Amino acid sequence: MATSKETLSRRLQELMAKRPDLNSQSKIGRRTGLAQSTVGRIVNQVNAADLDVLDCLADAFGITASDLLNSGTKNIYLSSLLQQIDEKETQEVILFIEFILKKRQNESTGVDFESNTALSRRDAASVSRASAHEIDREVSSYERTRKRS
Repeated sequence: MATSKETLSRRLQELMAKRPDLNSQSKIGRRTGLAQSTVGRIVNQVNAADLDVLDCLADAFGITASDLLNSGTKNIYLSSLLQQIDEKETQEVILFIEFILKKRQNESTGVDFESNTALSRRDAASVSRASAHEIDREVSSYERTRKRS
């Protein structure tokens, strides 16, 4: 199992490869206010990062500190998308996810989903703009891009 230093180093290198504006230690340093040498020691696994440094790095890349330590592509991708939308849209996304989970639960128990959904028609209409297929396509595209890097 990778150490947190190894994971953070790998994640920073992945993110740097995807972001031309943050593709060097000095660019990250300028964006975060950290010394380039500090960024270098983290990337080279010489030093661990404290919580303040993690927050600075995460803010620079537009993700959460936990995303820096999490290698789950889907989680990071969804987190970065959620940070780009307002609270109302976030609630719509949450409703859509609950809709999908309820549908899956009903399908696995053999219950007729259409007649037993917990979502109101208004809730269902508000999330109808999104589709699971579109989300899967975007995540797959993101993962393909990540693998090429």
